[in-house]
Amino acid sequence: MGYNYKIRYKPTQQHGNADGLSRLPAGEDKSFVDDESIQVNRIQAQVVEEGPVDSREIQAAVDADQHLQLIKKFVLNQWPNSITRKNNPDLFSYFTLRQSLSVAHGCILKDTQVIIPKSLQLRVIKMIHRGHLGVVKMKQLARVHCWWPKMEMDIEFIAKSCKTCAATAPKPKEDFKPWPEPDHNWSRVHMDFLGPLWNSKWLVMVDAKSKFPFVADMGNDTSAKNLCNVLEQAIDWLGPPTTLVSDNGPPFTSFEMNEFYKKYGIQNITTAPYHPPSNGIAERFVRSFKEGMIKEQESGQTNKSIALRNVLRTYRWTPHTTTGIPPAEALFQRPIRTDLARLHPNLTTSIPIQTSKYDVRQDIWMMNHQRNKKFEWKSGVIKKKIGSMMYQIELENGQTCVRHQNQLRLRQESNNQSIDLDALPDDLLNRNKPTTSDQQQTSQQSPRYPRRQRRPPDRFTPS
Repeated sequence: MGYNYKIRYKPTQQHGNADGLSRLPAGEDKSFVDDESIQVNRIQAQVVEEGPVDSREIQAAVDADQHLQLIKKFVLNQWPNSITRKNNPDLFSYFTLRQSLSVAHGCILKDTQVIIPKSLQLRVIKMIHRGHLGVVKMKQLARVHCWWPKMEMDIEFIAKSCKTCAATAPKPKEDFKPWPEPDHNWSRVHMDFLGPLWNSKWLVMVDAKSKFPFVADMGNDTSAKNLCNVLEQAIDWLGPPTTLVSDNGPPFTSFEMNEFYKKYGIQNITTAPYHPPSNGIAERFVRSFKEGMIKEQESGQTNKSIALRNVLRTYRWTPHTTTGIPPAEALFQRPIRTDLARLHPNLTTSIPIQTSKYDVRQDIWMMNHQRNKKFEWKSGVIKKKIGSMMYQIELENGQTCVRHQNQLRLRQESNNQSIDLDALPDDLLNRNKPTTSDQQQTSQQSPRYPRRQRRPPDRFTPS
């Protein structure tokens, strides 16, 4: 079953199917605020206000400015003989430039620069700052086209007050103040952690004066307890420093570390957060140490301890770029005998040779020690002088040994050949033999024993 509809056209003016309430007139609703229309009006007013300034607006603004009208009159007619800053501060700036001022099409020019009236100066500055240029670029652009008194100061103020420029401004120029030079070695020490490197974390300590580094393998334990143990090892070698400089890491500022500082009377100085240059001495060595360890690893070194030794020796024994002295020599106050130092001939004064007590091929008695027995003397001969007090001895059986001078004594060889008295001259035999006359004379002059006076005994005879 189909339907047959007959469509009848009806003009719009004859339509009466609108809602009655929508056509009902109503009074003004004062509580209603159309924020969108207000914002649109504000934007339109801002566009009109900040629109480009042309010469016709400048000419109209010059005609409305009393000071510029007076200046325009002076330029076209004649300037007064003098204008003082005290009496006419607004005209004094123009008076000093009067030789450069001119009038063209109702505008005042300074050479080729258009003088902007005060009412349009803010709009011109915003035109210059439309691309958010920096202060220097804004001044350069303004000097090409326009001028007014204190123009550059106004440009600086607008550029500094711009929030967009402030949010995207680069870091200010960094000012560096170097640390004061310590009076003594190992007085102020800078320390820092680095890693993980070679599956370990490392504690780095650098002396501020001698630049001598101390590096310890912390493994994966950077706790305050392990840090105290490593610092104790450094103190065993070099003593406690006066000042320790570190960042604000938790191990360096913990309670246990503060107790450690109090124990040794160490002043702990922490640098500014997120500012590594404040601890630049340690940071620079961290870079050198990291590069050295990576090069050792890439060159085929697999032993971490040997790599650490190679890096530290190279750094400690090489002249530092700041001091010109090897850090080890600066710390210990003596030259380090490196492999390269052996290239130089020994120019030191030779030590005078002391007189030896025994000579080569001299007969001696040598002290021979025996285990659990009393020593005995063995005969031998000096074969070689080893030092001023040491000798190489050759025994009768051909063995050689080394003995100190205090273990030797001189040996006198006895002459086994008997002296033949018949072979000696007579005068040598009788030279010291007293004669008979000499004996008698000697006995008469000085008897050996006192003589006893003997008298015959008195014998008894009977009468």
